[in-house]
Amino acid sequence: MRTMHNFIGLAALISLIWCLCGCSTKPAEQVSEGAYVLYYTSAERFSLTTEHHEIKGSSIQEIGFNMLSQMQKPVTVGNYSLFAVEDLVNRVAQEGENLINVYMTENYKQLSVSDEVLLRAGIVKALIQLDGIEYVSFYVNELPLTDP
Repeated sequence: MRTMHNFIGLAALISLIWCLCGCSTKPAEQVSEGAYVLYYTSAERFSLTTEHHEIKGSSIQEIGFNMLSQMQKPVTVGNYSLFAVEDLVNRVAQEGENLINVYMTENYKQLSVSDEVLLRAGIVKALIQLDGIEYVSFYVNELPLTDP
């Protein structure tokens, strides 16, 4: 049983690294000003799918928070929210010119390893579309997210 748990954790880590490798550049998918590619999961919950949405806001923080809010309610049939539990995001805050922090609630700890990996990958891929944002940091209960 312990070996299976280790295998699942390793598979999740490899998946996260694979998903984040492409995060250093802006996606070419952005359609127009105010339109962004948002990420969801398929019915199998093993991969990311996308939808295009118009997102409004007066600041990077507001647009980022609105993006994450929209990602909780997919429009396309067959797409599902990456947010497997409710009330995950407290706030989004820009730090410096190229870093955005995502502050999660205690509910984040309820996510399975695979849900956690997909959620973080989708959030990163969405938020790096914002002008100037190159990095995303995650916090849970105001503390930096670390491995268990």
